[in-house]
Amino acid sequence: MDKFTSDVQKLKEILAEHEGECSPDSHGLLLRFYELVLRENEVQNLTRLSTPADFYFGHILDVLEFQKSGIGFEYPVLDIGSGAGVPGIVAAILGKGSWVLSDSEKKKADFLSRTVAELGLSKVLVNRLKISKIHEYRVQEKIRKIVFLERVPRGTK
Repeated sequence: MDKFTSDVQKLKEILAEHEGECSPDSHGLLLRFYELVLRENEVQNLTRLSTPADFYFGHILDVLEFQKSGIGFEYPVLDIGSGAGVPGIVAAILGKGSWVLSDSEKKKADFLSRTVAELGLSKVLVNRLKISKIHEYRVQEKIRKIVFLERVPRGTK
């Protein structure tokens, strides 16, 4: 068993321990996403939250709390500087909202595109938008909300 397989197994155990937090149907995709992030993190720096516990509590649980916050996912959400694809990929796996993931770094945008395709996430688009060029980006929908979050406070309603 290689390091990645061991870490994925540990995350599987954490997901089982917190069974009520997210649907068991989403576990397979979350585990595959985690493995893809771990493997790509060896090539480029995507996230420092790479241990199974850090990934669950710092990424998955943050998205679950974000979803509970009442901010809503009624419109496509633009994530600028997506990096590893959190929160967008995790939220899409959990079945909430449509996402546009953007990272100005080609290697990161390529990783996001490969990951979205491999996971079959039809509600996620990827592009290489720079924030300084956002005025040039054509959108189908008006932007309804812009929310800047460093971390979602636990227990937010």
